[in-house]
Amino acid sequence: MENTPYKAPAYDCSTIKCPSCGSLVEVQKEPKKRSLVIVFFVALGFGLLFWILTMFSLGVYAGVSDPQNAEMAGQQLGERFAIPGMLGSLLLAIVLAFIGFLPGTKKKS
Repeated sequence: MENTPYKAPAYDCSTIKCPSCGSLVEVQKEPKKRSLVIVFFVALGFGLLFWILTMFSLGVYAGVSDPQNAEMAGQQLGERFAIPGMLGSLLLAIVLAFIGFLPGTKKKS
């Protein structure tokens, strides 16, 4: 039986030869860290996107629920939900970015 070295998966560990005895030793690779600046800007961008989608959805809702006074209903909903919608969208985007759900925010292995 031939002594073949164990090949560890490339994504979490690798093998090196011990300089003193020559045996194979598994070494854990340190995971690459994600840049917090990139995570911040991705969260900010998605927060803005979520807010725009929220305001658009409110406008559609106002137009469908009251077609006669759609402009006034949309303006009232916009005034009422602009700030809470923005804060909620930013909060959602920050949470999704830090758990790695948004594109570009996943921890690198």
